Amino acid sequence: MPTFALAEGERVSGVQIDLACGRFRAVNCIPDDWSLEIEGPVSEHSTLKAVANHGVSWLSNSSPLQDFATIMICSTSCFDITATVYTETGENEGKTRTFRRDQLRLEKLPDVAMRADSFP
Repeated sequence: MPTFALAEGERVSGVQIDLACGRFRAVNCIPDDWSLEIEGPVSEHSTLKAVANHGVSWLSNSSPLQDFATIMICSTSCFDITATVYTETGENEGKTRTFRRDQLRLEKLPDVAMRADSFP
């Protein structure tokens, strides 16, 4: 996720990552007191949803979302990714920020990290 500023009193309450023609390989860090669900892949679409279980576990900055997930691209011809960050202030309805593929930092891992026989 890109780093982004939060308004005064605004905190991150959830994240959703939608993939087309890709798979979630790992979640690298789940914030304390957050729940995680991965749906799919169905028709080459997968969704990861992570939410804070309580207001006290909302994040006060976006840094815990850096390097949040590891994905595998199954087909470059149809691959796409969007990440939506949900924020709250506790006083009014929350808002969302959606980041498209060109706004996200995607880094290639060494090929050995993607091979099934590389795991113990």
